[in-house]
Amino acid sequence: MGAMASFLHDSQGAKTLRQSRQEEEEQQERQGVHVGSSQELGVLVRDVGRRHLGLFDSTESPTNISYSVRMEERMEGAGDSGRVEEKMEGAGDSVRVEERMEGAGASIVNQAAEFATREMDSADEELYLPSAIQDLVRRLEGQGEPVTRFPDLSGREFQDFFPKRESISTITGWRSKVRLRVLEAIGSCNTLEVLHVDDIWSADISRLKKSEWEFVLRGFKSSTVLRKIVVLRLKWMSDGDLDWIGDGDLKWSLKRSLEAEVESWCLQLGRLLNSSSVIELKLDNCSLSARCFLNLASGMRGHSDSKLQSLELHNAWKDTSAVKHVADMINK
Repeated sequence: MGAMASFLHDSQGAKTLRQSRQEEEEQQERQGVHVGSSQELGVLVRDVGRRHLGLFDSTESPTNISYSVRMEERMEGAGDSGRVEEKMEGAGDSVRVEERMEGAGASIVNQAAEFATREMDSADEELYLPSAIQDLVRRLEGQGEPVTRFPDLSGREFQDFFPKRESISTITGWRSKVRLRVLEAIGSCNTLEVLHVDDIWSADISRLKKSEWEFVLRGFKSSTVLRKIVVLRLKWMSDGDLDWIGDGDLKWSLKRSLEAEVESWCLQLGRLLNSSSVIELKLDNCSLSARCFLNLASGMRGHSDSKLQSLELHNAWKDTSAVKHVADMINK
């Protein structure tokens, strides 16, 4: 009887213990705490401000328990924001804390967020220009130190507004307006006596769309200061840039489209030479097609306003058929 009583007592005790454990787990789940297997305990803390977890029984000492705690706090007041992240693992716990505070004196600015906030809702609002752009525009417009040679707009400080050709379509909104503002300032600059096209975008004319080049070159047509234009190592998208397409009609069509852009650029350059004060043109390592030279000559043909006196060519054409059009330019 004593043994039976002891057995029943132990059974009831075990049952009570299981019920207690079950009730404890249910209570933890209601509080937002999820308990996994004996090998892994995941803890989700919904009360961000609670620093003392108190989730473990002091009598428990599992040999392989890992847990992680993630707390995010966002405080919006006086422009401040904060983020705290902690990670602790097993006996060899490691803690990593990342904090970022932004206030009135903070200098860390997310570039993408800045672009978004610079969108202009009103045409009357003054266009915000980054410091590097603002300095360039002022100098181009005759304020401060005069511009004698253009900076390379493929530089890091200008890449957000003048990226490579494949990224031009991403320039919208505020960035598009800043880009146009720079091009307008370039075209209206009246301090340049020598225009080095290779200074602007390392002579990669594909960095501007056809309409943008027309906008820039049109501004120089009425220049009374510009004396010389140098086109050195002119480049655009070549056959090598189209290798990924493979042979076929699509590649031929794209190639012809690119060639048409260069031909159009040459026509615009010819028109500039016809009406501006430019007296010297130098083409060096350009490998222009015969049609390019035809367009260059066409822009000048039949007009008596051109002041061009010198034409310097070095490795400037792809084939000898261009020579005829070069002669047309000389005998305009």
